[in-house]
Amino acid sequence: VQVYPCHFMEGFCLSAAECLVSGAVPVTTNGYALVETVGDRGVLVRGRPGGLLYRWRFVNAVALLLTDDRHWLGMARRAREDGLSRFAPRTISERILAEAAKS
Repeated sequence: VQVYPCHFMEGFCLSAAECLVSGAVPVTTNGYALVETVGDRGVLVRGRPGGLLYRWRFVNAVALLLTDDRHWLGMARRAREDGLSRFAPRTISERILAEAAKS
């Protein structure tokens, strides 16, 4: 599980992408580029980071993943499959080569 309460505008979150590739489940803020990077392969917590309701939601999301093995394992598998298909070094290099071949 990656615990990442984001407080600033992410343009792209490399640590979230690395998290997905490794099969860890990211728990982070529902905003910025994290919505695109993480999507439904992790837990996007609504609210303002630092706010009481946000903290409550965040802690509960982390606790669920740490105490429900079936839930965690299902999400971890989805995270890894998606991460490898989008962010693995081989995947990225193949995309770059394909784009270069078009030129």
